[in-house]
Formats: sequence, structure tokens, C-alpha cells
Amino acid sequence: MKYLLQGLKWLVFGILDLVFNLLCVLAFNWWVIFFAVDMKPDSWMYKDEDPKWRGLTKRLPKWLKWFETFDASLDEGWTGGYFAPKGTYSPDSMPSYWKRKYYQWRWLNRNSGYSFSYYPLGEKMVKSEWTIRKWQPFDGSHQIFLATSSNGLFNFNYQGKYGTYKLGWKAWNYWDRDIQDWYPSNKPWGPEWRVPVCMSINPFNRKSEST
Repeated sequence: MKYLLQGLKWLVFGILDLVFNLLCVLAFNWWVIFFAVDMKPDSWMYKDEDPKWRGLTKRLPKWLKWFETFDASLDEGWTGGYFAPKGTYSPDSMPSYWKRKYYQWRWLNRNSGYSFSYYPLGEKMVKSEWTIRKWQPFDGSHQIFLATSSNGLFNFNYQGKYGTYKLGWKAWNYWDRDIQDWYPSNKPWGPEWRVPVCMSINPFNRKSEST
């Protein structure tokens, strides 16, 4: 029964997450970036930044935090080499104001409403309450991760020739594939011990032996 109830909750939360993501892309991401503020030393993201960028990157203010990525600054797209090769920019050679806003907008579109998935729709993460039901490393055809918690939460992650499917709550991001166990470090993913909800279904994002 607990899995049924959590499954129904996930379905509702997943739909809310998809709707919020769509609203972010259509109506919010383009203007929230103009309220960006400096990353402060007391921010969790500040401590996790590449030292050379500390004090230079931006984030959204608290009243807009649901729209940002909880684990990276607004500038991660260009400082992290996602939208421009690493080394393109440096602390002494930053992108222009409008170029930077463009990168920030692209970054939010890449991770729309990520903190909404993490805070109001996420769940507390207690590693000891989770059990790995199946772990199939990529075998040339597919990769499967399935885990459930004692209170009925679940996480299913499939990547393979039939696409990419990430469902439930992202316990996967606490899983160390090398040691085939939860990450041993006593460090949460993000500022809190939480797992964000996820409902990602993409039959076109296929993983093959050559990728």
C-alpha cells in the first residue's frame, strides 16, 4: 500500500514539476536573471565553487530560489564549460553583460525549476532507509538502477537503446557506481539531505556502446 500511495503522490508531483518547468521556460527564465545577486560566502554554492570563480558568480535571490539550480551558480554554463570550452573565459576576461545574461538564460532552460523539484517536491534523504533493488551497469545495451525506501519512495533510472527514463526521487545521485554503494562521504547533494522529484521520459536520448 505504501508504494501505491507514494506512487500516486509521485504522479501528482511529477505532473506539477513538468508544468512548473514549462512555465519557467515560457514565462520566467528570461527575466529572473536580471535579479541575479552576488554569491555570498555563507551560500552552500559558494563553498562548492571552483576557487578561481569565488566572489565572481551570481545566483538568484531567496524569493526566486525555486527557479535556480540548487547545486550550481547561474554562471555554471560558461564557467563550467557547458556552453563555451573551458579556458574561453577567465576572472580577467569575463563575458560581456548581455553575453553573460544569455548564458544564464540558457543555463536555467537546461535545468528549469530545479530547486522547485528539490525543495517543495523533494523528500528527505536518509541513505539507511534505501535499498538497491537492481543495479545493472551499462552492458552495451542498457543501464538500470532501481531503489526503494522503507517509506515507499522509489527511483528508477534506465539509460539504453530505448531511451532515457528517470522516475521517482533521484536517489541515483547519491549512488557511487564505482564502489556500488551509496557515496561514503557525509555530504548531501545540495544544501540539504534531500532528493528531488523527477519525471524525465526521453525515448530519443539513447545510449549505445559507442557513446
